[in-house]
Amino acid sequence: MDTGRLFWTSTTLQRAVASAARCGGIPAPDCGTVAQIKDKAVKEAWSITLDPAAVNVLTEACGMRVTATLAFAFTVPGFLPINLTASTCNATKP
Repeated sequence: MDTGRLFWTSTTLQRAVASAARCGGIPAPDCGTVAQIKDKAVKEAWSITLDPAAVNVLTEACGMRVTATLAFAFTVPGFLPINLTASTCNATKP
């Protein structure tokens, strides 16, 4: 059960940062600032409590890079928590 939850959480985190990077890459009024891009990642992380402080937004040569880190705690005793990291870079449009 924890393996499925781990993969689902990882996939959801990756989808959230990809959506935020796409939003930051286009000139949209609701994604014009770093805070708005972070908020987009948090909103897209369905059923995951993602802290905006754990989301990083950078402008790089590839475009807009959004990276997020989330601590994943197993429900099965004896397994140590792990950090999941997702990162996506999306080309920016003028």
